[in-house]
Amino acid sequence: MIPPYLGLALYAEGETDHRFLDVLLRRSVEELLSQRGLSVTIGEMQRLMVPRGESRRDERIVAGARGIQGAFHLLFIHADGGGDREGASAERVEPGRRALEEELGTLNRRALGVVPVRETEAWALADGEALRAVLSTSKSDAELGLPARRAEVETLADPKAALEHAVRLARGGRSRRRRRPPGAFLDRLAETISPVCLRQLPAYWAFEGDLSRALVDLGYQP
Repeated sequence: MIPPYLGLALYAEGETDHRFLDVLLRRSVEELLSQRGLSVTIGEMQRLMVPRGESRRDERIVAGARGIQGAFHLLFIHADGGGDREGASAERVEPGRRALEEELGTLNRRALGVVPVRETEAWALADGEALRAVLSTSKSDAELGLPARRAEVETLADPKAALEHAVRLARGGRSRRRRRPPGAFLDRLAETISPVCLRQLPAYWAFEGDLSRALVDLGYQP
C-alpha cells in the first residue's frame, strides 16, 4: 500500500537557501511522485529549529530533527559544495545523516544531501525563461550574463555574484526605491523554474537520483 502522506524537512545553511530550496525541493518531490502516477498529500517544508548551544553541525541537525521528528519522512541536508561537491557531502552531509540514523532510526524516515557544485544560486540560474519572468525583463541569456550552455552555471566561480549581476542588468535604470535584494525573488523563481533545465545540471541530476531512491525506500513506488 502506498503511504498517503509524505512529510518534508530541510536543514539549510542560510535564509536565502531556504527561500529557494523550501519551494524547489517540494516541487522536486511532487514531480517524481507525479511521474509515478501516485496521488500523495505532501506536507509543507519544515525547517529545523536548532537549539542554541549545539556547536557541531551533525549535533545541530540531530537536535533540530528531534524537535520535529513526527512531522517528516524525508530530511534534506543542504551544503554548498564550494567547488568540491564530494568533499562537502562527505564532511557536511554524511556525518549528520549517520547521526540522524543512529538517533532516530530509519523506520519511515530517510535523510539525503542537497549539494550544488558551488552554491545554491547556480541552480537558480538554470532557467533563463523563468528568470526573465520573475524579473519582468525581455533581455536574453547573454544580456543577463548567463552562460551559453545551461550546464555551465555549475562551473561559475561565484554563482551568487552572477545572480546579483543578472538582477542588476534586468532592472536597468529603475529607481533605487523600487529595488529589492536578489534573494527576495528566489521563492518565486523556485515556483517556476523548469525541471527539464535543472536536470541538465550534474549536481541536480545526482540529487534527483538520490531522491528517487529515497522515495522507493519509503514505499512510494507503484
